[in-house]
Amino acid sequence: MGRRERLLVIYDILKAANEKDVFGEGRGATRTRIMYKANLNSEQLKIYLPLLIQLGLLEEAKNGRNVRYRPTEEGIRFLNYMEPVRKFFIEFIKAERAYKLKNKSS
Repeated sequence: MGRRERLLVIYDILKAANEKDVFGEGRGATRTRIMYKANLNSEQLKIYLPLLIQLGLLEEAKNGRNVRYRPTEEGIRFLNYMEPVRKFFIEFIKAERAYKLKNKSS
């Protein structure tokens, strides 16, 4: 799909952090899980996690040495708002690519 817009990256991070754990219990995810689920590298994660915490969209939950990240209520609202926007972006990108392909071959 190429480069993602920042809002879509934020959406992917919050969505990964909002998923239930492997036992179907509490919400939250480790840095590694977020990195893989949101398709980011560790450098990108170092930028986005503190930013999302500062903006009040994500919170850290420490349990001894374990740190998990989960969306705040504001983060959940952001996810709910962004879902239709995300779908629109995806459809728009598909239509744009189809249009470019059609006009390129003409």
